Amino acid sequence: MTGGYTFVGGGSTNLIALGTVDGKTFFADDTIGVWAISVKFCADRGMRIAAITSKAQWDLLLAAYDALKFTADHWIAARDSHKSRQFTWDGLTSQPNQTYGVWTNEHKINYQTCACINPDPIHRAIHFDLCTNVHRTLCETK
Repeated sequence: MTGGYTFVGGGSTNLIALGTVDGKTFFADDTIGVWAISVKFCADRGMRIAAITSKAQWDLLLAAYDALKFTADHWIAARDSHKSRQFTWDGLTSQPNQTYGVWTNEHKINYQTCACINPDPIHRAIHFDLCTNVHRTLCETK
């Protein structure tokens, strides 16, 4: 049990509790993998891949930035809905709200894309990347 939560599947010594807002707690892990592996990683620990569904959650994650513990790209639950530039939250019925945060598509990728959050003050954004690229993982409690 870590921070009041039991993690199924052995847990990870790399999980970093980032904080709680809107009834869910966010955890970062620095193990890298493709998006589908990140989804499984969170599920194996009794959580789900993070969906940033409010400005309060966005603000919490930016405030949690730590150059040693929570930096660089972390996969989140947004993925394409097989229509150019349209995303859904994996496991939820809602679509991402782009009224908070900075959303970028620097690589001009239209399909087979998933989203990452980068909390680093220099690169602070949610951006799109191929789901087959590797990044760290951001989980949330269910």
